[in-house]
Amino acid sequence: LRLSVEDANVGQLSERASFVRPPVSGRFDAVLSATADEATRHRPIGAGRIEISRGNLYDLPAFTGILGLLSLNPVPERIVNSATVVFTVERDFVRIDEMNFYGDPISLFGEGTMGLTGDDLNLVFVPKLEKDILSLIVAPVALLTDLALGQWVPVVVTGSFWAPKVGAEPEAKVREEIQKRAGGTQKKNP
Repeated sequence: LRLSVEDANVGQLSERASFVRPPVSGRFDAVLSATADEATRHRPIGAGRIEISRGNLYDLPAFTGILGLLSLNPVPERIVNSATVVFTVERDFVRIDEMNFYGDPISLFGEGTMGLTGDDLNLVFVPKLEKDILSLIVAPVALLTDLALGQWVPVVVTGSFWAPKVGAEPEAKVREEIQKRAGGTQKKNP
């Protein structure tokens, strides 16, 4: 099976998703190749790439959780306006090799795995501040201070796509490629 989607409406694709409130928007392009047969025990194996442009994806559960973790005030102009996700389907789970979410006031760069149904998330993101954050801070937190100083701390998302758990984990491993995309340096523990 080879599937190609060009210039689809993200809002229409997600309108029946009860976990997305208010609706997200953007343009969706994707390519997916997959196979499932006796050799794969009828479980899918495949690979794909998703790109979203001209979007507003901040109201997805993981993003609102990350904003809460960072103690950022909701701001009217907050937006993830583009995203790229490169993934591999391996029978019972999806390995996400690259996740780039470019936004304002924050961009996220990451990788991880999840079950085919959106359960068993194990994602690691490196946040990067894209603007002056002083007006956005609800309460001073060490993670925001580190980000403002150009040091990053990995943010780990676990649980399910619909009810994610978000936490800062300074010891989480992050590939060098993701470190370069996020810029800055990893915070060293004293």
